[in-house]
Amino acid sequence: NDNPPVFENNTYYTTIAENTPPNLSIEQVKANDEDINENAQIEYSIVSGADDKFFIDSNSGIINTVNQLDYETKNYYNITVRARDNGATRLSSYANVLITLEDFNDCTPQFTESQYSTSIDEDTNIGEVIFDINV
Repeated sequence: NDNPPVFENNTYYTTIAENTPPNLSIEQVKANDEDINENAQIEYSIVSGADDKFFIDSNSGIINTVNQLDYETKNYYNITVRARDNGATRLSSYANVLITLEDFNDCTPQFTESQYSTSIDEDTNIGEVIFDINV
């Protein structure tokens, strides 16, 4: 076992919607090992950055969502994945998976007051702003 696994890409990029459901495949990483037999068998794992939101299948390298995502809480993930061979002395390599979330309009506007009132002059011009509300 003299060859470590080598990822096809050093960095993988993907963009998903924040309302992507759990258990959906979003990306696949792939590494190759020039050794033979069990020394060339590769096991994938997430090393860091997943925040319990993503899972990698150890055999296929397919990354799935695990929990509901929220753009307002976190809109970007930088996950480090490892490919490790099955030799007596296990060799590894690493790649990054950069996941960007797209915002989904899931926040209800909130008024700052429960009631508003104003008065206007009877000679107010048509099209003139008479009241401005921020939510």
